[in-house]
Amino acid sequence: LLALSIAVLTWASPSLLLLCLIAVPFVVAASVRFARRSRETYNNVRDRIAGLLSQLQEGISGVRVIQAYAREPVEIARFDTANRALYGAHMEATQLQAWYLPVIELAGTATTAIVIAAGGYLVVQGVTTLGTRPLHVGSAIATAAYDVIRAHAVAGLAACEGGEVTDDDEVPHAQLDRL
Repeated sequence: LLALSIAVLTWASPSLLLLCLIAVPFVVAASVRFARRSRETYNNVRDRIAGLLSQLQEGISGVRVIQAYAREPVEIARFDTANRALYGAHMEATQLQAWYLPVIELAGTATTAIVIAAGGYLVVQGVTTLGTRPLHVGSAIATAAYDVIRAHAVAGLAACEGGEVTDDDEVPHAQLDRL
């Protein structure tokens, strides 16, 4: 679909095709940066989860020993430290998402706005006519390219997290108040 749209736009208005492709280098650069940083960030989250669960399992299986030696405060402090480290890792991943996804959104929206404005300008100047519909074709390509890029970004994000993006990882308000 995208290749067909590019072919039609090349035939109808090469100048609008170039305008549609303005955002591609920025999106590619942002995607490469995101891919590099996300791999490390999400591995860190997974490692912190594994450490926290391991520590939790040790604490549960050794609860009688911990109680016998009155080590509850020490174990609570250890768990709290591991829990805060996990929270920090999740926050780092969230900040990465908060940087990347708006870049993708802005690229699609800006490209569509540029194509609409430029197509309208070309029609008003008499360079092209509405009959060739370069404005509509350009807008359709910008929208299609935006949808493909956004779908790729969301799929990559879900793959980096090891599954679907869910709300299960939210920190309860009581924990936020303690921080």
